[in-house]
Amino acid sequence: MHIAALLLGAALVALCVTAAVMTRMTLHSTHSLARWSRVTSAGAGLLALLLTLPGISTGVDSASGVGNLHMLLAHLCGMLSLVAIRVLLVAWTHPREARASALSFRLGVAGATAVAAAVVFSLADSSGMEFINTYADNGGVAAYLLIVDAYWVLVGASIARDCAPLALYNSRAGRRVFGAGQALIALGGAACAVWGATEGVFVAFTQAAGTAWSTGLQDVISSSAAGLFTLSLFSGIVVASTPRALPRR
Repeated sequence: MHIAALLLGAALVALCVTAAVMTRMTLHSTHSLARWSRVTSAGAGLLALLLTLPGISTGVDSASGVGNLHMLLAHLCGMLSLVAIRVLLVAWTHPREARASALSFRLGVAGATAVAAAVVFSLADSSGMEFINTYADNGGVAAYLLIVDAYWVLVGASIARDCAPLALYNSRAGRRVFGAGQALIALGGAACAVWGATEGVFVAFTQAAGTAWSTGLQDVISSSAAGLFTLSLFSGIVVASTPRALPRR
């Protein structure tokens, strides 16, 4: 748990730095697809992390009168952050004439997932229960968690798949700083996929067999993977924002 706490603390610092750097760059530069995606990803990611802090999460739920609303909002902000990173990858990997269809697909998947999560959230029986692993034996909670976890796996794996070859290409082309940033983004995507996969398997096993491994162990795995994902991914965005990108041929 100490490692998970350290990772999440470092991730919060990395997100704050990323948000500040990206905002400064946008204010002093012309707008572009890549800059928009960096600022949106950093801002939404920071908001998602802040919404999980005890004081803020309690305040959001109390002010709205809706239990677990902070969790839904945090997950929606996380989806926005990830889709913004996918938009950044489109800017890096696709020629201008192919970007519209690529962006439509990525935004469509994110939008459909967000709507499905919101609908299941509103229908789930959350009386006295949080949307966390502890209550994965509840059908509504499990359905909601599986939707979110599936998105983490899909998008995290996609980010790792797209960014790993970019990192190799730019490193070999002499852009080692940019390549290092993309390697960090790829590592963050892989950690996101591990986070979603382990949680999804935990929830599925709990529903199928009534029990899985201990909730405490899964919480440590989830927190550690989430912290590594956030720290690596947003540190990578800062590093990769320093030099100019070389598109992959």
